[in-house]
Amino acid sequence: MDEKSVDTIDKDETNFLGYYTIEGFGSARNAMGVSLKIKDKYESVFTYFRKDTIVGYVHDMGAAMQGGIGGHAGLFSNSNDVAKIMQMYIQNGKYGSKTFFSKSTIDYFNTCYYCADGNRRGLGFDKPQIDDSSPTCGCVPMSSFGHSGFTGTYVWGDPENNIVYVFLSNRTFPSMNNSKLSDNNVRTEIQRIIYDSLK
Repeated sequence: MDEKSVDTIDKDETNFLGYYTIEGFGSARNAMGVSLKIKDKYESVFTYFRKDTIVGYVHDMGAAMQGGIGGHAGLFSNSNDVAKIMQMYIQNGKYGSKTFFSKSTIDYFNTCYYCADGNRRGLGFDKPQIDDSSPTCGCVPMSSFGHSGFTGTYVWGDPENNIVYVFLSNRTFPSMNNSKLSDNNVRTEIQRIIYDSLK
């Protein structure tokens, strides 16, 4: 990231993701860090760390400490626009007639460099199961990748089967102590149903 980009984020509060990539997707609902459009729609009460009601600002504490934007959190969007981003990823950085990233960049961030050491994660994405601990249904190929978010968001892309799965939620409403999504494996069971339908 060059100095101009950092200045754009820090000083002008310009939507970095929108400014540098999303314009080519025709996306109207992508924003990083803070979303003024949803400020009156969703809120969560945090009883520690910020000890406040959070509305329209990133819920993830790590991203909040980075000013609202982190590589792992801070995107405000809808399922259609997230699907467009994931579609671009599974198409090796291309969407429509535009190339946003080279295939080598996608491969670099999607490689599981430490699978042999028991770490399933890539540099930019989570990867499928390599043991009993998994962010997936256990039924996706190793070429697939995704993200399981703090608020219950789940996105997974599978370039082999040309599948993009987007699950958006706000499990932190009304409290971040709500763990029903993970306790009941809701997101991964939906993923299993998607893959079962291919058989």
